[in-house]
Amino acid sequence: MKTRITYLLFIAVFLSSCAAPRSVVNSGKVTPHKQFRLGSNFSGNISTSVASSLFEGAISTADDLINNDTITFDSSIPILEKVALSYSLDPIGTGYDFFVRYGLYKRVDIGYKFASGVHVFDAMYQFMGSTGNGGNPNGMCGSIGLQYSSQSYDLPFGLNTVQKLLGFDLKRKDLFIPIIFSVPIGEEEKYGAFSFGLAYNQSFINYGFNPDNIFYKKLNSTTPILIEAVNEKKNYHSLGMFVNVKAGYEFIYLVTSLAVYYQDFGNYNILNTNSLHFSGFTFVPTIGIQFTTGKLGKKKKTSASSFNNE
Repeated sequence: MKTRITYLLFIAVFLSSCAAPRSVVNSGKVTPHKQFRLGSNFSGNISTSVASSLFEGAISTADDLINNDTITFDSSIPILEKVALSYSLDPIGTGYDFFVRYGLYKRVDIGYKFASGVHVFDAMYQFMGSTGNGGNPNGMCGSIGLQYSSQSYDLPFGLNTVQKLLGFDLKRKDLFIPIIFSVPIGEEEKYGAFSFGLAYNQSFINYGFNPDNIFYKKLNSTTPILIEAVNEKKNYHSLGMFVNVKAGYEFIYLVTSLAVYYQDFGNYNILNTNSLHFSGFTFVPTIGIQFTTGKLGKKKKTSASSFNNE
């Protein structure tokens, strides 16, 4: 049994995570007009608000209770609820993403990212520095973005027993606003860039506990009563800072990034009129690879120009 629980804990904590996408790998220079930028990243999500020491007890307790027809509410249930909520709000684990960006206008690009099963859409506006179409190619660049993501959260293998026992579900929507400044390495980031900045994230949470076999007993009563379900809406914000380094040559770059966030998640109502409060720091290290394409229609325009010159 001990070996099985350790194995489940390893999978839940180290191999699977579905956190809000908050890694920042872009520089302050948006994708040049009519060009594409694409790549992939591997990120971690290390949360101080999640006590990993709780997982083993939670999995063991849920395994013992899940097959019971009737469960009496006791002190073990709030522990399971704490694990389910904290891990859903800000999990410990790793994730991956694949992204593509397109230079829509001279100072605006748009992007799509598939991040560990989550669809993410965003746009960036460059308010400072060269865009690749003129200006100072060696000067500092600055941009601001808006990112939207939405997901329904399922606890990973191992902790899914906890989710089933509690009838737990959580849906979230996130708005993420990064402000990025960067110093190019080479003209127009030919060899890469050093970037830094601040980020703000607003999260909108719908969550609920809807168990169908957890009962409690009223004082002076011998008849157990099905515990009342909890369904709530919450929102909270996160503030953070980040740095990243992009290094490569012209079309291919390696990127490393570290972001740090602080959030006060607030109070969350749970079963039997109890409540939980969460707050803490989150560290998001990332490593990835980026590719940049040439300008669409460039060859065609060059040919036309050559023909006219002849």
